Amino acid sequence: MYQADLPSMHKIAELSGNGSSPVLEFANIPQVYRHLRLIGTARSSGSNGLAECRLTFEVTPTAGAYNNQRLYASGEGGVGVAVYGNENIGNEWITLFVVAASTSDANLHGSAVVDILEYRDTSAFKTVLVHACDFRTISSLNLLWRRLTGLWESTAAIDRIRLTLSFDAFAATTRFTLYGIR
Repeated sequence: MYQADLPSMHKIAELSGNGSSPVLEFANIPQVYRHLRLIGTARSSGSNGLAECRLTFEVTPTAGAYNNQRLYASGEGGVGVAVYGNENIGNEWITLFVVAASTSDANLHGSAVVDILEYRDTSAFKTVLVHACDFRTISSLNLLWRRLTGLWESTAAIDRIRLTLSFDAFAATTRFTLYGIR
């Protein structure tokens, strides 16, 4: 393969939490790339336990337009690994990962790499592929690995990515970077 044949990633934007807002949004995404890649780590500033980091492509999500299937592997305290899966059909969001709260072990963040394929294609629904992990505690080695596929039932080109916590706010240590892939 020649160097010219390799896809190249270009940084579009980066967002950070501020400790007071549950929403981060990439708006006005340029329509010049083939795919998008979102890489992020997040933590909640609240003390309400674990919050979900949710993905939508609309300010006001269309009811029932988001679907996902998840495969999990979890391990706790060296007792082995459990593998299981589930699906959520007809949601208003795609759940990417779970975010540790301020009361969780220090310095733990949920993390994900999210690929959004053919984001500007107006002839097909949009596919999302996610590789994520949630670290719940260090003391018991409690972690959750996720692979998920998501589908947004819309043929609209994606011009925004909205990340929302199910409750509380994104901590200041939260960071998401959006890349375009040519």
